[in-house]
Amino acid sequence: MPDEYWFKRRRHGYGWTPVTRQGWIAVAGMLVVVLGGAAVLALTQPESTVGVIVYLAVVAITLVAFVALTLRKGPPPRWRWGRSPDDDPDADL
Repeated sequence: MPDEYWFKRRRHGYGWTPVTRQGWIAVAGMLVVVLGGAAVLALTQPESTVGVIVYLAVVAITLVAFVALTLRKGPPPRWRWGRSPDDDPDADL
């Protein structure tokens, strides 16, 4: 199903939780980029200012791409404080 949500709204607070394999793969991919980039930076150029700037730019681009993905593959965000009668089982946990 191409219209299936990869992420659902959290029950408390603001944000999403991955609920499909694709959502979890997206989260894992983000972690690999962020943590892998930090490891590469630490091993190759631990004192380089340019290396840190490049790493932070990569993290910022990855974060923007991830948020765009969650907006596209998840329900519209809204603040939630527990269950409510108007919860949509397809969009809310």
